[in-house]
Amino acid sequence: RYGKGVKEADVRRCLELSALANMYSKSFEQSLEFTDSELEDYFTQNIGGENSLEPTKNWRGIWLSASAYGSSDSAKEAARGVLSEWKKGERDEDSFASLARLYSNERGYAALGGRHTDVAREDMPETVRDWLCSSLRVEGDFTLIESDSGCFLLYFIGDGPPEWHAKAESGLTEAKVSAELERLRSAGKLTVD
Repeated sequence: RYGKGVKEADVRRCLELSALANMYSKSFEQSLEFTDSELEDYFTQNIGGENSLEPTKNWRGIWLSASAYGSSDSAKEAARGVLSEWKKGERDEDSFASLARLYSNERGYAALGGRHTDVAREDMPETVRDWLCSSLRVEGDFTLIESDSGCFLLYFIGDGPPEWHAKAESGLTEAKVSAELERLRSAGKLTVD
């Protein structure tokens, strides 16, 4: 069932250790705080280019893919049903997040309630970029965007930090996490097979 010689208890222990490591990593990342000076220095030394002051965007999304529903028409029908369900409820971010967990085919984000955080314009899916970056966009806006490959239901949370800031924070966080992993390895508290 789990492979030759592998017992359920082994798999369970492996999953428990993986979950514990993930919790530690997330906790460590969330504990990090950087000054504007640290972020500016990191951006200048490691990323370079122009410090874009354009704000990043934060939203929740529910992706219903045509392949998961058998056709783009079926995905559109399902998306309209999910939107109708949301409109009958609280019509807020939390209720949208709950529906994202239930319906979204965007697996990595579905578990997060469809949350996309501090995304730069260039990193957004082209199908949603114009709507998200519209100067008319306000917190709480929602829409359904149809395409041949499926449908996006979007809920706009708001603007995030400027693009340069988000990129520097992401890069600096990654550097700090890597340094922490190396510290744990060196101290013999972490082994990697």
